[in-house]
Amino acid sequence: MSQARRNSEKGAVFIHVAIGLLVLLGFLAFVADYGMLWVSRNQAQNSADAGALSGVAALAFDTDATDRWDRARNVAWNAAIRNGVWGDRPGAVVTSPYSGAPCADHPNACVRVDTYRNGTNGGAVMPTWFASLFGVNDQGVRAMAVAETAPASGSNCMKPWLIPDRWTEATPPAGTFDLPDDSYTRPTVDDEGTVNYGSGWSPLQIGTELTLKAGNPNQAISPSDFYEIETATDYEESIYGCRITKSIGDHVSALPGNRVGPTNQGIDTLLTMYPDGATVVIGMFDPSVFEAMRRQSGNFDLEIVNMLAFKIDHRNGNEVVGTIVGAPSDMATVCEVGPCPSSSGLIQILRLVR
Repeated sequence: MSQARRNSEKGAVFIHVAIGLLVLLGFLAFVADYGMLWVSRNQAQNSADAGALSGVAALAFDTDATDRWDRARNVAWNAAIRNGVWGDRPGAVVTSPYSGAPCADHPNACVRVDTYRNGTNGGAVMPTWFASLFGVNDQGVRAMAVAETAPASGSNCMKPWLIPDRWTEATPPAGTFDLPDDSYTRPTVDDEGTVNYGSGWSPLQIGTELTLKAGNPNQAISPSDFYEIETATDYEESIYGCRITKSIGDHVSALPGNRVGPTNQGIDTLLTMYPDGATVVIGMFDPSVFEAMRRQSGNFDLEIVNMLAFKIDHRNGNEVVGTIVGAPSDMATVCEVGPCPSSSGLIQILRLVR
């Protein structure tokens, strides 16, 4: 071989190109494949969160005790697998009741959902694009979420109405509260946080249709009466907006008179905003306390003994027509130690705890 050929640098660049391509492919494997892994990890977590929250919503508002847990697990599983992870549905495992942390003391209120996109529990493995050049042909992600439901104790969007809680009817005429024989037992909460609804409205009445009409403070109350509360200056705005923040146990002032025009205008505005029906939170009062006070003049001071969610379907003249529904609370006092002193099963806290 000639001296010139031995000293030639032709082809040296191929060595640098080969090393550069190897390094570049390594970076691509890290950026693309590892990036895919983290995007998929977030999607798997969204899937687990959706499943857990759907499961506890089913627990909270399922009024039929028969196969309640099976239905809640089915709802959670279906919600989880419908949230895709990198273009494919994940595998899912649902555990409920769940007694692990932080639900050891209230397992019946918790749902755990594990989602998989790693080749186990019905979830396929994740592909790789560039890492396969280095012998890594697949990858996987998984995620876990725990959600709980608990009776809520308040709302930051309560409507400016109070209705009487349900009572035990004993004295005719039916449909009016008459002392001394008609009676009312208010709801209580035991040491484990279980709500005893007494004679009042409970989740068993979810689905009950109601027609509410403005009550007259000087007449005996009926179950369909509502009474306007708080301030008259923003009464209409409180119907279609969120101006009243109250909790069970708070006292409010029931207004005298009947604001037919502002009531109808406020409801019409609300239904324009929510044409398929508006779900609102309404407070309830003790009918026996009201009966003892109603002959007084001026404003009534009434305690909120419970709350319910009411879906307004339409307005019929001066009447408000709708259905009792279950709904999550948008604000609640959550007791960290022991049960809340007052709470409602008709509005619920639905929250992720892990």
